[in-house]
Amino acid sequence: MPNNTIMKPINVTVAPTLRKSSDARMWNDIVLLLLNLSFKFFISVENFALLFQNYTSFETE
Repeated sequence: MPNNTIMKPINVTVAPTLRKSSDARMWNDIVLLLLNLSFKFFISVENFALLFQNYTSFETE
């Protein structure tokens, strides 16, 4: 019985902090995903611009 009374307050105090950390982890994953996607998008746009630039320069020569 004393074991149960010791464990109860620990569970009550740990649960909200765990929930907060999982939310923070979820938002961290979302932010990293968005950064990754935007980075890839900008790289693809830059590559397309370079290809287009090369194509137009070949066309004029």
